[in-house]
Amino acid sequence: RVLQEIETNTARVSVDSLLDEYSQSIMFNFSITPTDKCRVKDLKYYNVTSEVQYKEFQSILNYQMNDYFALKFDQRIYHPQICHLEQDYGISGKLNFYLIFVPENLLDREMMINTKNLTLIFEDSYFNTDVSEFVFASKVFKSLPTIDN
Repeated sequence: RVLQEIETNTARVSVDSLLDEYSQSIMFNFSITPTDKCRVKDLKYYNVTSEVQYKEFQSILNYQMNDYFALKFDQRIYHPQICHLEQDYGISGKLNFYLIFVPENLLDREMMINTKNLTLIFEDSYFNTDVSEFVFASKVFKSLPTIDN
């Protein structure tokens, strides 16, 4: 989105507002790695038996995975604004997703930081792991370094 705004020569004020919006975000790097028992070495081919299935699965991995991730805190649920699949062209065999969650407003940002726990939820309907929840103490996020604008 920032790149689109810059390419269309949008005023610097608009770019700054996007930077402000995303500076309040929380990012996760989420990896799905095949086990030794997995029949395929590259998860992009998991349960794929035809070219049509491959294309459908790639479309889901590249454009629809934000529907399968959520961040929960204080009874609030956020889906990632950005869910990017890192392309490594089968070198690692795993799937790396960059998930960026952006609070709707400053109050939500404060609640996100001050809540006791944040829960990252992955609702898997492809790799037979069902629903996975990863709980993080918010104090972990408070101790992380930040980049100032």
